[in-house]
Amino acid sequence: MTDTTVAANITLSTSERWLARFGIRPEEKSVTALLFCNMYLSGTAIGMIRVCALTLFLKYYGSEQLALIAILLAMIGMPVTILIYKFTFWFSTRAHIFTILSIVMGGLVLFRGLLGITESTILIFTLPLFFELAYMLFSLQFIFLLTRLLNVRQAKRLSGIARSGEFVAEMVGGFLIVILLNFLEVEDLLVVAMLTTGLVFVVVNHTTSRFKSTLLMTNEEMV
Repeated sequence: MTDTTVAANITLSTSERWLARFGIRPEEKSVTALLFCNMYLSGTAIGMIRVCALTLFLKYYGSEQLALIAILLAMIGMPVTILIYKFTFWFSTRAHIFTILSIVMGGLVLFRGLLGITESTILIFTLPLFFELAYMLFSLQFIFLLTRLLNVRQAKRLSGIARSGEFVAEMVGGFLIVILLNFLEVEDLLVVAMLTTGLVFVVVNHTTSRFKSTLLMTNEEMV
């Protein structure tokens, strides 16, 4: 039996036969669905932050100045990743991911709070940088979870399906933003991002509880 087939004596339901066409075996339905939901909700939050950050940025700055954001991200991104790794090295998978998501949530709360009391151009300038960092952190937590839950063969088959949640989020989120901006200020998209980030917490909590034994770190991994 190969990695993409199931035993001949197993009777599959209609939905399982349909999923098998995409390389999803019956025992992989839950993990794939949870990873997809993680990426979908993360992608929705990312979309909200992106529109808010770039809309406000372009009110005060030219598009050519976005190049400075890329330079700053290169300077800040690696140290942030290293600090998270060092700080959470002995943490459980849940605590590690919750730490990453807490940084994103803290940033959302901080920026929305500050935007409510000031329109400082410095604050506006740092918004796209926060967006890029949030994008990096959402991806970091997803990849960490995916590599802990799936072996190499499974990752080859299922990672594309799981990551497609982000693309679905971009399509659905785009329509949602158009509707929301009829009722909300652009800054309030950060509040929507807070809500969806909160749902990522819920999905991660359920995932780590559901696959607790799989996520246990061995002594060799802790060295």
